[in-house]
Amino acid sequence: MIVRWTSRAIKDLKKITREERKKIQKAVDELADSDTGDVRHLVNSNPPRYRLRVGSLRVIFIRDDAVVEKQINILRVLPRDKAYRQ
Repeated sequence: MIVRWTSRAIKDLKKITREERKKIQKAVDELADSDTGDVRHLVNSNPPRYRLRVGSLRVIFIRDDAVVEKQINILRVLPRDKAYRQ
């Protein structure tokens, strides 16, 4: 799968520590390579959004399976207490 990061997600990454960024990158790579990870569908979201849990952080993303090569569009990387307020 192809992983695309929005500019907002990149800004979010800059706000966290280097160790947390490494954990996020490793978890996103595993998700893209083998579709594994602590992923949940977020209810009442249009288009359907998902979250990947990485410790106390949440990676909010959209899957795009309609294109030839499947894509994951990373929207945000937020702490748990802020991730679900959008």
